[in-house]
Amino acid sequence: MFQYPTMMDGDLVDRGDIDGVMQHTDSIDSRLREVDFQIERLLMVSEALWDILKEDHGYDDTELMRRVASIDMKDGKLDGRVHNEAPQNCPKCDRVMGRHRSNCIYCGSVITRTPFERD
Repeated sequence: MFQYPTMMDGDLVDRGDIDGVMQHTDSIDSRLREVDFQIERLLMVSEALWDILKEDHGYDDTELMRRVASIDMKDGKLDGRVHNEAPQNCPKCDRVMGRHRSNCIYCGSVITRTPFERD
C-alpha cells in the first residue's frame, strides 16, 4: 500500500519509518520503567539489610560511608563509581584470562572470581 511521505526536519520520511520509531520509543520507555523499578527494589533491599546490620551488630552510618568510600577508591578515584578492573592473568600459566570464562583457555586452570566482580 502506498503511503504519502512526511516532512521531518526538512527531509522526506516515510510514514512507516515514523511508526517504527514510535514503537521502538515505546519499547525503550517500557524497559526504562522496568529498570527504574528494579533499582528502587534494590535500594529497599539494601536499606533493609543495613537496618539489620545496625540493629543486630551495632554498625553505624559512619562505618558504612567509610566502607563505601574504600570500595569507591579501589580504582584510585573518589567518583561514586566502581570501574572495571583490568583483565587478570592466570595464576598457573600467567596468560591473560577472559572475563567470562570459568577456566583458563590455555592451561585449563580453574579461575576463581569474587562474588562482586563486575563485567
